[in-house]
Amino acid sequence: YVITEHKGTFGMSCQWAENQFLEWQDEFMSKAFSNADLIVPVSENLIPKISSFLKKDVPFRVVSNMVDTDFFHYKERESSSDEVRAVMVNGFNYAKAYDILFPAADEALKRNKNLTITIVGEDFFGKKFEELLNRVERKDRIKFLGEMDQEGVRKALFDADFFIISSRVESQSVSVLEALSTGLPIVCTEVVPKQIADSANSIRVPVENVEALTEGILEMSHRFNDFDRKMISENVKKIADKREVAGELVEIYQSLI
Repeated sequence: YVITEHKGTFGMSCQWAENQFLEWQDEFMSKAFSNADLIVPVSENLIPKISSFLKKDVPFRVVSNMVDTDFFHYKERESSSDEVRAVMVNGFNYAKAYDILFPAADEALKRNKNLTITIVGEDFFGKKFEELLNRVERKDRIKFLGEMDQEGVRKALFDADFFIISSRVESQSVSVLEALSTGLPIVCTEVVPKQIADSANSIRVPVENVEALTEGILEMSHRFNDFDRKMISENVKKIADKREVAGELVEIYQSLI
């Protein structure tokens, strides 16, 4: 059997991620991983923690999450001289670190008067959300579109100049793959694997660091036109196109059989 592992907490990116591993689970993790014929994580970031459960050598092979690059296709953006449009696609939960994003965004919006931020995702309600949002002075320039279907997500990406992901935990974010596939450069935390986010398509910042995320957003708001959007889209196809990923998985199972 093969284990394909997507769980972002294996990346051990912060104390919260480390706390998700409970001692009683260890024997089950050890048995499952150690007796596998192959472990297929979606990111190299997950390998060290998975390896800590192994009682014998088990091979690894990293295979990306997949994205429909035909649907989330490259599109030229019409640049506006008087507006800079950022977008984020993630629901409201602790792993996505809106407690970091909101203060960072507020400061970035203060320092760049032309910046606006659109957020697509679910669960933007309740006491915790209201507490965080009420601390944001420039909330009038943050637009919440709610949960959307594929068409709505793609339109939000097409209408943006760059993408933001503030997560404290990720394995390999599909929303990032979709954004890159449309040609958007990204501001991301270091939980996003270097395999898909490097200096050619992104500005990377430390996890859980408001100041660094602020500076990353501001830098990208001035530099987004410096990135080769067409190349960004083409490079994602080589890694995460559904035909590429399916081909790798077929080859893996055929070789084991």
